[in-house]
Amino acid sequence: MGGAARTSAEIQRYLELLQVTPASLYRARLHDRLAESYVHLRKLGAADASARAIEHYDAIIHESPWYPNLDAVLYYDAIEHEVIGDQAAARRAYNALLSQLPSSVYAALAHCALADLLIGEAAGDRTKYQLAIDEYAEALTYAESPIAPDAAARLIELYIVTGDMVRAEQTRQRLLHEFGSSSAAERFK
Repeated sequence: MGGAARTSAEIQRYLELLQVTPASLYRARLHDRLAESYVHLRKLGAADASARAIEHYDAIIHESPWYPNLDAVLYYDAIEHEVIGDQAAARRAYNALLSQLPSSVYAALAHCALADLLIGEAAGDRTKYQLAIDEYAEALTYAESPIAPDAAARLIELYIVTGDMVRAEQTRQRLLHEFGSSSAAERFK
């Protein structure tokens, strides 16, 4: 049985269990597992898999706001919204993550994702660059996050684009000092 067939069979089993499972941690976990399975199918090329994953992530968000992995659910919900091109919904999910769980391990990633969305909008509105700078700078405050060196590198690039060479150099020095062995730092040595 191939990857897609195996995942589809797994989804069917989870859907059957979901029909008979009352609201509980177990039900939320079933939704989470279903969402992950649909993401897997999307990666294998299934057309509507992102929309199905979103349905299950949203079920957790609405039915189980106490779910222990809510930060991951919000983050991956946002990603799936980006995949289907719904930037507004992605932004809402990232912002929900940041407002509800600001110390989450996904917070720095959410700030970077918001900055990336803003850069995509900057062609039509250059003020979005400053908002993106703010988001990358906020991501950089999570110095222990694996995304921090990349946030610094993107911040340098944005400072260059906006003509702020002083801040670009200050951030480059910080990148080299704090994250010197990272691949992001290699680009700016």
